[in-house]
Amino acid sequence: MDKDYVSRGEERMDLYRRMAAIRSQSDADDLLDEIVDRFGDDPVAMLDAGVAYATEQIVDLFANDVNNVHVYTMNKPEVAVRIMRNLHGVVGPR
Repeated sequence: MDKDYVSRGEERMDLYRRMAAIRSQSDADDLLDEIVDRFGDDPVAMLDAGVAYATEQIVDLFANDVNNVHVYTMNKPEVAVRIMRNLHGVVGPR
């Protein structure tokens, strides 16, 4: 997540921890509501938050033995590229 939107490191890490701790649809809904409330008025910030959120979800899926993930980016290939760059070095070939 870009430091321009969450400038305090501990606050940014808290968001990442909360993303990684999602265990139910309710947890995901609550965090997504918070992200939209915070970044929804700024399209660039919302995109950055969405990419960070998607990246964390994919990392969690792989950590829980999901072998394949398909990313739908609604005809925005640059979003998929950003997610893949975030995952580079975090998840290797399976």
